Amino acid sequence: YTIQTQQYPEMDEQNYMDMVSGYYKILQHPSIDSPAKIIQYLPYRQPGYPILVLPFILLFGLSYSYKIMLFSNVFFYIGTLWATYGIARFYFSKTTSLLSSLIFATYGWSLFYLHFTYSETATTFFTTAAIYCLLKSKSFSLKKPTILFGITFGLALLTRWVSLLFLAGPLIV
Repeated sequence: YTIQTQQYPEMDEQNYMDMVSGYYKILQHPSIDSPAKIIQYLPYRQPGYPILVLPFILLFGLSYSYKIMLFSNVFFYIGTLWATYGIARFYFSKTTSLLSSLIFATYGWSLFYLHFTYSETATTFFTTAAIYCLLKSKSFSLKKPTILFGITFGLALLTRWVSLLFLAGPLIV
């Protein structure tokens, strides 16, 4: 469904496509300063989303980069459905949790962003996964969920700074 998109990259998609291809070229000839070059490549964009897609681009090459980036959104979307179910399950029954995931799955904006190589789908996944891990950590008393929270929170911030706004409330409470 997602990779059948027949469109040219538009709006911010060029930035993310440029970042992936730039990172690809940097890693074709890696050096000690490659991480600094990656961070400085487009300093006004967080590098998380392109870096997460980069291993697949390195494996399959640049010729399919747009389709690979669209296909990666499918995994982020499925992960968001899982995290939504987990968050709802923390408070409600199985039926209500499944219904909440179904509502999210059919919500127009989340389906709309599947067709673009924007970081929104990845941001949504890492933010909801971080909230889920935060709930599972029971106020940071359990080690494994706390570590997973730190990882997902870090990846959310690497993807987009706006994640901090969504995670500030649960962190404060």
